Amino acid sequence: MEVARTVIAELALLGIAVMAILVAVFFAFGSVYPFYVVVSGSMVPTLEIKDMLIVTTRVDFEDIRPGDVILFNRPSEYAELHDPDLPRDSQTALFDRPDRHGTVIVHRVIEVLEDNPRVLMTQGDANPGPIPGTDYPVSGNEYLGKMVYAISGAGAVTDFIRPPVSYALIAVVIGLFVAYELHTHPKWQWRLILLAFQFRDRTFISIRMIKYDPKSRKAQTIFVRQGLKNYFAVILLSAGMANRALKAADAGRAAPADASSVHKNALLAVARAGTMLDMSQDLLDAAMAGEIRSLLSKIESVSLESGVGEGYPDYEEIKKRVAHCTGRLDSMGDDAVLR
Repeated sequence: MEVARTVIAELALLGIAVMAILVAVFFAFGSVYPFYVVVSGSMVPTLEIKDMLIVTTRVDFEDIRPGDVILFNRPSEYAELHDPDLPRDSQTALFDRPDRHGTVIVHRVIEVLEDNPRVLMTQGDANPGPIPGTDYPVSGNEYLGKMVYAISGAGAVTDFIRPPVSYALIAVVIGLFVAYELHTHPKWQWRLILLAFQFRDRTFISIRMIKYDPKSRKAQTIFVRQGLKNYFAVILLSAGMANRALKAADAGRAAPADASSVHKNALLAVARAGTMLDMSQDLLDAAMAGEIRSLLSKIESVSLESGVGEGYPDYEEIKKRVAHCTGRLDSMGDDAVLR
């Protein structure tokens, strides 16, 4: 319980820190994600491709002046059309192009075309002039924000961490957190191991039992065999962890709390294995059932205090017994019912 509280507290602090950062970014720039990446060369040399921009929405559209670099959606009512078959003075016409709406553009404001309502004209620093339908008319509906910072080349990082790389990085971060918790809280090692074996057990059984009636003896044999092997694995790993903790303890001292806790978990696995054994007497022969009961009794009789400074009592013998019982279970075929 204490470990769980510690982990919850650590997660809560992490969540608070992330929220504080998001709130600070929001109040500074008006958005929790004020970052954009330059994808064209229309603003060279002011902005290069792959530069990362930090944009604020705190500057109102009415306060934008010529010389400001702004982000906006391509004007939603106009696009450029070149038709050489038209008369020379009509070759460039404006018409609606819904398929080009919403394209984000970063250009410099060069002129205020109208004040009421406000309409701007922009131009890319690398372009010879403003492009109708792209640079103008820009209204408040298209305005996204004003550029306040540009970080050279930083946009390449965002390209690198696109899925699936971003998912892998998230998995690594979560893995590091779990590894830290396991290192600082040995009690969680057993719980994670048990969870992994249970997942493996359920998956194995589900796959193997697809072709069988769940109530058939074949299905029951598969379930009992894999279930008992699962509990043996937990018992053996728990005994190994307790053995490691006890070897690190000084002779004559009481058993470490971590070792006692892990041993209790092993006894829980013993109890569950015993319950499964009682429920599956007709699937096992008497000799094998007796060997398993002897193994479980051996684990239950262990007193950790008597082995402090020496390791888990009879650990090697227990390993041999587990291996023997597991080998016998492996010999159980799907079609065979041991008598």
